[in-house]
Amino acid sequence: MGEVIAITSGKGGVGKTTFAINIGSGLALMNKKVLIIDENNGLRNLEIAMGLSDFAFYNFIDYMNNKNELKEVVIKDNRFEKLYIIPAAQICNENILNADKVREKYDELKQKFDYIIIDTPSGVSNGFISSISGIDKSIIISSPDILSIRNADKIKSILLDKGIRNIALIVNKIDSEIKKKNAYLNNRDIDDLLGLEIIEEFMYDIDFQLALSKGESLVKYNTDSAKKICKICEDICGGKIILPVEKKKKFKLFGKR
Repeated sequence: MGEVIAITSGKGGVGKTTFAINIGSGLALMNKKVLIIDENNGLRNLEIAMGLSDFAFYNFIDYMNNKNELKEVVIKDNRFEKLYIIPAAQICNENILNADKVREKYDELKQKFDYIIIDTPSGVSNGFISSISGIDKSIIISSPDILSIRNADKIKSILLDKGIRNIALIVNKIDSEIKKKNAYLNNRDIDDLLGLEIIEEFMYDIDFQLALSKGESLVKYNTDSAKKICKICEDICGGKIILPVEKKKKFKLFGKR
């Protein structure tokens, strides 16, 4: 039985799709069968960011409504032996996702994949609420400014209200100059506001954007950010990724507080 992990954020532009792609790719490198689903309907970009747009004929809505079978909507990423994606729909309709149908499809997919990574819509729309129906875990992506953290707190509240207790936080896009001027919340402030485990921090890294511009993930590159992604993947499934990564102190992913 597989697991469904939702990559969420309170606001756009903090790296949600980037981490969905890179965590999904990292898990695939650990010989796990992985499916990444884009549920940003009307703002679909997963297949573009992964260089697979030429193969995107159908979408998750087609599968959810039984219009097309899984084999028709899924796209294989041939650069990874066990990585697959399903694009979002091009139309924008807040009610396009149905929570009960989404949960049903997640249950079906858990029989076929080790991990299903959900690139959820930003914000708190009906689309977001439906996209987290039946998930097992969530990783919230946020930058360290007060607005992003406040929005992340709202996402956490919704997840808890839906009975989702396995929630972790990635702090992303930390600008070194802004950090020097103490214009960010520090980890203690973030902990006071959110009460979530910060599983990793990422400085603003242009390599993420450069990789995405080529339709690639960062995990195959020997960079600090790539090593951090690999470490997150190791702790998600308890295995070893097939890359030379630095040994770091073990931490418990999605730890209860």
